[in-house]
Amino acid sequence: MLDLKLFNYLGMEIALYNSIGQFERTTDFENLVKTGMQRFSKEIHITAKLFTFFQLGLAYFGESNFLLAKNRLNKVIYDEHARSFPRVIVQAQLLSLLIQFEKMNFDKLIQQAKLILKEEIKTIVKYPKFHLFFEYFANTENPEEVMNLKRLLSKLDKQLTKEKSDEIITDIHLRTWVTAKQKKINYATELKLETK
Repeated sequence: MLDLKLFNYLGMEIALYNSIGQFERTTDFENLVKTGMQRFSKEIHITAKLFTFFQLGLAYFGESNFLLAKNRLNKVIYDEHARSFPRVIVQAQLLSLLIQFEKMNFDKLIQQAKLILKEEIKTIVKYPKFHLFFEYFANTENPEEVMNLKRLLSKLDKQLTKEKSDEIITDIHLRTWVTAKQKKINYATELKLETK
């Protein structure tokens, strides 16, 4: 039997699987999430709702199911209460950009990054490692240049050193994603290698 208290913590369990690249285990929770969202629609804490949808979006991203990833991320980006939780919305927007990268829609990626950066700059600058990605994509004029991630990786390493911490368990592991792109392997494979 699913109860509200346990359901509010489901996002953390999903995040734990995501953090070690076990995205297939995360997406197995989809039906449970759907049932819980329907059953507890009025009582569920908004943080738990947004966080859970972000984690599902991240899981589908990790499985390269970009259509379902974008669908779950849009539930965060376009939620009327999301503005109260800027870190989650910024990550959802960034993950949407990475989906464009994965699909090789570089023109759309650059345009989307410029638009988001213009509209959300005051929020995005509060999160330097995320801001770095938005700026990198927005300031790249040539779509072919977007694929050269060496410059981005160098800046990201400096930023992570400055922050004196690696990415937290609930974040997309940005360094891992860049490394996977350089190795020409998928994000899930690289994340599993790094967390063995």
